[in-house]
Amino acid sequence: MKDRITWILMSAIMAIGIAFAARYFSSLSDVAGFGTVSRELALIDNADNRLNILFDVKNARRDFSIANADMRGIYQILENLQNDKIIAQSGLLNDVEAIRSAFSEKIALLDELGALNSQNLVLLQSLEQKFLSHDKNPQITKIYSQILALNYKNRSEISALNSTLDNASASDQNEIAFIAVAREILKNFERQNRIVTDGLSPLNARFANLRQRFSYASDEFYDSFAQMTMIYTAIFLSFLLLTYIVNSNALRFKRALMPYRMLCEQASEGVLLADEDFEIFYANARALSLLGYEQGELKGADVGILAPADKRGEILSLANKDAKDLRLACKNGEQISVSFKILNIAAPQKSPVYALYISDVSELEIMRLALAGAKESLTNQVYIDHLTGKGNEAALYELINAEKTGIAIYLTIVNFANLRLFYKAETTNEILRSFARTLAMCIESNEIEAKIFRIQSDEFCLFYEGANITRDVEIINKYFTDKVFNLHTTEGFASAPLNVTIGVSERADVAGGANRVFQAVMAMYEAQGKNEHVGFYSRPNVIEEKYLQNQIMINTIQNAIKKNQVFVLVQPIFDITRRDMSGNTYGTNDSDHVPLVYEILIRLIDRSGKTRCPGEFIDIAKQTSLYIPLTRVVIDEAFRLLDRFAGTKFSINLSYFDIANEGIKELLARKLASSPNASNLFIEILESEEFDDYESLRSFIAVAKNYGCTIAIDDFGSGYSNYYRILTLDVDYIKIDGALIKNIANDKNSRAIVETIAGFAKKQGYELIAEYVENHEISMILEEMGIRYMQGYFYSKPMEPSKIKF
Repeated sequence: MKDRITWILMSAIMAIGIAFAARYFSSLSDVAGFGTVSRELALIDNADNRLNILFDVKNARRDFSIANADMRGIYQILENLQNDKIIAQSGLLNDVEAIRSAFSEKIALLDELGALNSQNLVLLQSLEQKFLSHDKNPQITKIYSQILALNYKNRSEISALNSTLDNASASDQNEIAFIAVAREILKNFERQNRIVTDGLSPLNARFANLRQRFSYASDEFYDSFAQMTMIYTAIFLSFLLLTYIVNSNALRFKRALMPYRMLCEQASEGVLLADEDFEIFYANARALSLLGYEQGELKGADVGILAPADKRGEILSLANKDAKDLRLACKNGEQISVSFKILNIAAPQKSPVYALYISDVSELEIMRLALAGAKESLTNQVYIDHLTGKGNEAALYELINAEKTGIAIYLTIVNFANLRLFYKAETTNEILRSFARTLAMCIESNEIEAKIFRIQSDEFCLFYEGANITRDVEIINKYFTDKVFNLHTTEGFASAPLNVTIGVSERADVAGGANRVFQAVMAMYEAQGKNEHVGFYSRPNVIEEKYLQNQIMINTIQNAIKKNQVFVLVQPIFDITRRDMSGNTYGTNDSDHVPLVYEILIRLIDRSGKTRCPGEFIDIAKQTSLYIPLTRVVIDEAFRLLDRFAGTKFSINLSYFDIANEGIKELLARKLASSPNASNLFIEILESEEFDDYESLRSFIAVAKNYGCTIAIDDFGSGYSNYYRILTLDVDYIKIDGALIKNIANDKNSRAIVETIAGFAKKQGYELIAEYVENHEISMILEEMGIRYMQGYFYSKPMEPSKIKF
């Protein structure tokens, strides 16, 4: 009953609100209408003020075109107002018509005022020409001056001047004529005065009256509209409050159940939610599927609908008890066996909310078996090597991490890479399977406590937990020494000799150092380097130390790139045959020799603030993905310097890695195309054993030459030099390897090689550059050989680009 009264009250308020809203929103158009009328009256007021200005005595030359334009606008506005419903509702139509008449009268007065003003101008001109140009009568001159100064708005001044004329004595006909004209002018002034004082003011009063009456009507409307707004707001807020009161309990109930509904939707079992009267208000998708109902069909139904007629009391008795297996009735009448449980999930001291959990017993068993199978399958996928059936690398590391002690024995098949060249994949895979079986047989037959894992390709690892590692490793080594595997495959008969190299770790990981697998790998590599079959890890380990140093340097390079701590220095290459005759010096040693070019040298700053030279990091960078970013820095800096020092030449070093990298080639081509100083770039190409594609190199040189670049071969004579191939390249300079130069004074072999290179270069027309010129003795030897261009600490150390003189 209470709910019915509430809904009737809400309906009544809604009906009243709708009716009132219709009236309210219709009044909104009147708000706009009053605003429009107010703006139009303001326009009339502005135009009227401009007309009043024309009545000013100071406007001797009035622009009546303004008055005409204003009147056209006023008449248009007045016509709009006569058709405006706001004016009609406010009873102002007669006032608007009165204003129209007033403006017509005002224009007539303005026309008359203008005519009188024109007459006075003519009469004044006549006085000046007839009576003042030849007669200097003081009385006439004084009266004329008073007329000129006269303001027709001042009636007392006009009367006073009339009295003056009455008292003036005319001695001749000329003065009589002057006084007659002067009286005519004063008569016009009197009429102008009456126009302004008696005619204009009433007209202005009419418009002021209209504005005042409209203001009263507007204020009355807005007061009414404000009251209507307050009433409508009160009705609307009352409706909202009543709606909130009606729905607050339902909303609180829904919010309280939201977390449970979310859990129910994600549950794998069927879940029903029921209120304190055991009426169902929610069922998740799984429950609907089990019982055969559609969404919404169970809402409002009693829980007893789920049980056969003779079991309904039993269902309700299960509230807050352990799960029980029973049979439930589906929508189609069939019965299913389920595990059933009812729990009150409401907070204490709140109305009960029951969750009914339904699990299909037959499906639970199927699910358990499926999960077990899936777990086994997943384990096999994650931890089993599919080729050999042994544990894989993931399984090994899981065991290593779990077992704090135990030795890793790493095995690799000697020359397995060669077998892959001779046999197809099927045969090499069979060799690996046979090797794994043989290794397992060796362990089992000799009772070695170890588990086998295949890491990758031909690399295997044993996790050893025995007590005599030296003996057991020797057994494994002898077992495979000169072992020949004879295989029959679909490809035919195959015979493969399989020797192994073995690396053995310590029994525990090194704190802060290498784990046991890595120890075994390093021991294996050390054995390979010594051409031995077995290697035991020991500390200090040269390979491990080298690896750790490399990792530190990799981190240093990465940090420098990330924090923009990669920079460049420049070192001049001097032409020792040229001296600066103007007294300028160059480089850190203030040499008076003229630089040919400044070589750009890369540097980086480590975490401690120390500057690192290329010899410390370039080779490591080439083994990672960090080399190309360093080259990009050098190229960017080179073109920045070319732009900054427009008349100076700079050189960069490019290796096989750079020239083979498409990104670097594209960057360099783009920079060359956009730089106005591209012809000032030297490119020193580092000759190395990696160079095998000389056709691509020639193409690269051709592109650079097209932009005017100079090409040099760097480190010539380092061991990779090919005199014939140099002849096939379009190069300008040959830069001799620094190792030959710095030993030239004490090593006759180095001297002989440099002399050979010098002879070759002279014969072929190449210019030579010598680097690492560290003292005067080396410089003199090179000069005797005819080498013109030199670079080294004897002439200048590397320096900041800002110290370049140009």
